[in-house]
Order: sequence, then C-alpha cells, then structure tokens
Amino acid sequence: MAADSLMTSPARAAELWRALGGTPFLADTFEPRTLLSLAAATRRRAAPHAFPTLAEYLDPAKAADVFRDHARCRTEGIESEPLEDPALLRQIAEATGRITDRIPPWAPLFRIPIRYRHMPGNHLSCTTALIPQAIFLGTPAFAHDRLLEETLIHEHAHV
Repeated sequence: MAADSLMTSPARAAELWRALGGTPFLADTFEPRTLLSLAAATRRRAAPHAFPTLAEYLDPAKAADVFRDHARCRTEGIESEPLEDPALLRQIAEATGRITDRIPPWAPLFRIPIRYRHMPGNHLSCTTALIPQAIFLGTPAFAHDRLLEETLIHEHAHV
C-alpha cells in the first residue's frame, strides 16, 4: 500500500488503521512494529540507497537526513541542543519506567528510537513532523515527576 495513496482513499486509510491495530496509546491492540516497518519502508522508498539495512532508516538522525533531503516541507529547526545531561536523561528513563510499569502495553511505544533535545527558555516541550523521532524538552518539563510523565506521553503520542 503506497503511503501517498492513503491521502486519497478513505478505504485504504481504514485498512491501514486496521493493520496498525488501532490508535497508539488508545488501543492495546496497536502494533508499533507495523508502524515502524511502514515508516522505514516509506523512508527507503524516498531514498532507496541511503542505508544498507531497513533498520537504519529508523535511526532518528538518519530519518531526519532522509526527511530533509526529500520532504516537500522543511524547517530550519528548533532552537535546542542535544540533551546530554546525565541527570535529565536519568529523569527521562525513570519517568518512562514508571509509565510503562503502570501501563505495560505502552512499553513498545516508548522503545521507538527518539532523539531528545533540550530547549532553552520557558518552553515545556514540542515535537514536529518536520523533524522525525525528535522530542524537544524544556527545563520546565523536569520540574515534577508527574509533569515529566505527562509531557513524555504527550510528545511520544505525536512521534
């Protein structure tokens, strides 16, 4: 099923939705592997010789390269820097653990490769389809465990 045909065919969109097992975070039957396979295949279709394996198309940095080279829309990016602070990365890991301990069917959704970036200022968080598999977190997102958990769920749902 061609990804571009989904935009013109409600029947094909419904077929895809059934193949995916419903909506991420809402349906326990959702199949993240199916979504990842579709994303990797779509990226390979755009850049068939960019990487030797299908799995490499799921690397966030490589996905961003394919998108930047082949997308109709582009962005200059979001003011940010790589999130490398060990304390903040530990907070993300602990928050993710608490979420997936409470709702185990979500665990595969939190294993999708993500590139976390830190935003300056008072911004809480954001994602954009123009920068695939990236979650931008501001310092306020780390203020409270529950806020970080809610923010991660929200942004992972976008990814």
